[in-house]
Amino acid sequence: MAKRKTRFNPWPENAWCSAGMTDTAMIDRIRALLPERRDRGQVAHFREWKGAAGHHFDLAFDASYRTGDGAAVKARLHLELDDGPSLLAQMLGRPLEEDHPTRTAWSVTALADRPWRLEWPTPAEFFFPDDDSSWLVDHFTGKLPLYTALTLEEELLTSSRFIQTLERMSEKPWYAVVFTHEPEHLEKQPDLLDMLPPGARSRVLDIRLQGSQDWMVNEILGETRVHLPMGGGVIVPAAFTPDGWSTAKHSIRAAPGGVGDTLREVASRVTEYLSLPMHQSDHVREELRGMESWVLPELPVGASLALDLQAEAKADAERARGELERTLKELRAEQDLRRQAEKRAEAAAREAELLRSDPVRERLAEVEAERDSAWEGYEAAERQADDLVQTVGWLRRQLAQVPGRSYGEEAPARPAAPESWEEMFELVELMPHIALGDLQPGLNKIRGHQYEGLWRRRTWECLEALEAYAEAKEKVGVSMLPHFASYLVWEQADTMIPATWHVPGEALLQRSDTRWRGSRLFEAEGLGEVFMGEHFRVGGVRPPAPRMHVYDDTAGATGKVHVGYLGPHLKNHAGR
Repeated sequence: MAKRKTRFNPWPENAWCSAGMTDTAMIDRIRALLPERRDRGQVAHFREWKGAAGHHFDLAFDASYRTGDGAAVKARLHLELDDGPSLLAQMLGRPLEEDHPTRTAWSVTALADRPWRLEWPTPAEFFFPDDDSSWLVDHFTGKLPLYTALTLEEELLTSSRFIQTLERMSEKPWYAVVFTHEPEHLEKQPDLLDMLPPGARSRVLDIRLQGSQDWMVNEILGETRVHLPMGGGVIVPAAFTPDGWSTAKHSIRAAPGGVGDTLREVASRVTEYLSLPMHQSDHVREELRGMESWVLPELPVGASLALDLQAEAKADAERARGELERTLKELRAEQDLRRQAEKRAEAAAREAELLRSDPVRERLAEVEAERDSAWEGYEAAERQADDLVQTVGWLRRQLAQVPGRSYGEEAPARPAAPESWEEMFELVELMPHIALGDLQPGLNKIRGHQYEGLWRRRTWECLEALEAYAEAKEKVGVSMLPHFASYLVWEQADTMIPATWHVPGEALLQRSDTRWRGSRLFEAEGLGEVFMGEHFRVGGVRPPAPRMHVYDDTAGATGKVHVGYLGPHLKNHAGR
């Protein structure tokens, strides 16, 4: 098959095109037929003319007519003498006795004054006689019928030149090559072409396969990624796939009702395929450009067409009126929402004004929040102090039992902390499990404070503990250390911080859609924006009460703890 291209250029929606082969003697019949069709009112005007030097055709006929529903159509027939042997003889590699030395290639291009409908007759029928179907053959071999199903012997199906024929036909956008398969031979067979709309005539080649011939065709179709289902049908992919047509639509499975139902399914799929705009190949583009030199009189607007246009204009007006009503409805709803938002804004402004006018009330709320937080911290510290007293006593007893040790030994001094935030950040780069975000905006707000050194020490100790936690988690697994809080009570933890420094999360903010939740959304490298409710109290409860917010992804894709914020306490549901 021809390789499908990716660039698709559809022909105009009001265009129709096809091509085929006939005998040179048909020219005289066309000359005699067109006057008869004019006298019977089938065509309005016609003319015969010859191609000038350099044209790809020898003779041309133009005809204009109206369809049954009043559409005006301009149709042009080009005839080109072909004195060479038929492509079928070339395919078989031997001459055919029925080859005629004066074959004539034909092509018909038509334009309508509205989008083309497959329910309209094939424009080629206005040029060729009704009682002669010899012109309904393909453009290349002149032997493949376009008016009935074609059965082929295995000699031709297995010929490599048959593949070349399919490739050439798939490159012509007006053709739809269809294979239909009958597992068993039937004497009386429905004809697929009889089930198609009139406008599909001369554009569809139906090749009927029997028995195991579907295997042979599927070998040919292998590289196209489509196949012929047993007892079903397949539309051979064209060089340019129409927009809106997927690969899966090429194949049609056998229907449960038998061959007749299957062919009706195939006919429906082929009709859908032909209804799409086809690719505007060089030949089609040249033919459409030639239609610009139309010299026959333009058809006047008929009564039926005027009624159609009037009905169409009325329908357009109804649609416009409906769209206007919907737009007005949406506008009214938007205005209602705007009025409601204005009322809420006014109420919020009044409340803010009351707060501004009553600073004592506002300060009282802040003091109460600070008091509650201080009591919570005090109670937690008292519990931890009790635990530490018991632990220290136990450790002293254990130490006294070690030879050379005694109760009176002093504890070693705490390791020195980094002397600046910048030095700390440089040291953090040596921690493979810690990732720092943009901390400068919050950090700048606590620089120069009298307790900055204390906050820096606590921050550093928290980071060391987090790195130790991540390293331990890699060794013992998630089930042992699912989170940092579990590390703080793990008996093998060797880098510790007071448990009161650590706040596992802010469940209320994470679950509810509050205005404060957004202030805890920070960027994490490799993860995007994440909620960082977990934080560390690197300062006390008195403002600015610095906090360090983190996101624990040690069990996730990055394997790191991401630090997103370091600075003054963020607003929470209690107003702090």
